[in-house]
Amino acid sequence: MNSRHVLAISLLVVGPGALGWMACSSDNSGPVDAGTESGGSSGSSSGSGSSSGSTFDGGSSSGPSGSSSGSGSGSATDSGSESSSGWDAGTPACASDGGFLRASAVPAFGTLMGPALSGNICAGGAFAYLEHTSGSFSSPSQLLLIIDTALSGNRADFIHFTTPVNATGATMTIMAGVSTAAPGLYASSGACGGTAFCVYLPVPASVNCGDAGSPTSCPPGCSLSGPVSGPTCMPKTPEDCYAAHAASDCVSGTQTPEGSWTVALTSVVPYNGGDGGPHGGPGTDFVVHGTFAASMIGDADAGLGTANLSVNF
Repeated sequence: MNSRHVLAISLLVVGPGALGWMACSSDNSGPVDAGTESGGSSGSSSGSGSSSGSTFDGGSSSGPSGSSSGSGSGSATDSGSESSSGWDAGTPACASDGGFLRASAVPAFGTLMGPALSGNICAGGAFAYLEHTSGSFSSPSQLLLIIDTALSGNRADFIHFTTPVNATGATMTIMAGVSTAAPGLYASSGACGGTAFCVYLPVPASVNCGDAGSPTSCPPGCSLSGPVSGPTCMPKTPEDCYAAHAASDCVSGTQTPEGSWTVALTSVVPYNGGDGGPHGGPGTDFVVHGTFAASMIGDADAGLGTANLSVNF
């Protein structure tokens, strides 16, 4: 399942400006039935001028309703008045002290359910925002929902696993294309992007990488690591990975679809007022609320089955 690495690497390489995103198919599916949503509010966010970075107040159990701010020119404040947007994310099972360096990002939490993967993503263990990418000479701009595990804090508290019981951590990367910056339902069919979720496991005690200098190959469970001039064999961290992908990866072209996902946006507000009209132009971030749900396929080489992922933000 090399596509999971492509998704994660693309997010890391492109960075916050997203100038290098490749074009998503111009016929991204629009809202499946935008009229069925309970009404997105266009006024539930406001800039407060803060530049303190997004964090989650672990003392709250009512979901991501605290302030979301960052290193930009202002901060997006989620006032907590979900009644105006029809958004009710429920109560997270746990909370963490995770932080995220995107001013428009809001805390996210969720659940994992499957035969070999189950647990809770703690509030503040992940963050979400919607970006209208600026595009480049080789690709037009597009709207991308980004959800990632937190960048700072106690990583052991980001996700609490029930299965596997020996999990040591995880990385979740979600990049999903939507056609409009408006409340509605957006499905993976005809869209781009998806999710990759990898669980990290302990290195088996039986793994012995030896101490040979500059080896040309490594024993099972090991891989070359270190400087090119003198790499050594180091233990590989075992991982169980799951993914759900649309036919386009939003970055470099087509990929083999697997699983499925749906984005339900209930509130979409340009961060700090936006710069391109009522829905913001290229280069605009949006403060968003809603859910991301995916039916993920596990790595067949590892004999994994399926797992369902649900993220509230």
